[in-house]
Amino acid sequence: MYATDLVALLKEVGDFDISVAAYPEVHPEAKSAQADLLNLKRKVDAGANRAITQFFFDVESYLRFRDRCVSAGIDVEIIPGSCRFRTSNRPRNLPT
Repeated sequence: MYATDLVALLKEVGDFDISVAAYPEVHPEAKSAQADLLNLKRKVDAGANRAITQFFFDVESYLRFRDRCVSAGIDVEIIPGSCRFRTSNRPRNLPT
């Protein structure tokens, strides 16, 4: 079962408010940025109410992603993901 299937199943069961994952910097298992965007579109078309992105360090990547979503007809709220750190230094084990 994929996220799209789960969204569709939940919508059949009831009027759930559903948030799904989105990836401004492309999911690591996606074949391409376009394939990743189409996967998000399928989740939205299945009934997702909003998308919450994976956190990111480059705001420009989020803005480009948001623009690509609009161009693809994805018309739900896209919430930027965030990650709180205990120190002002970015942890060294996180990707940039």
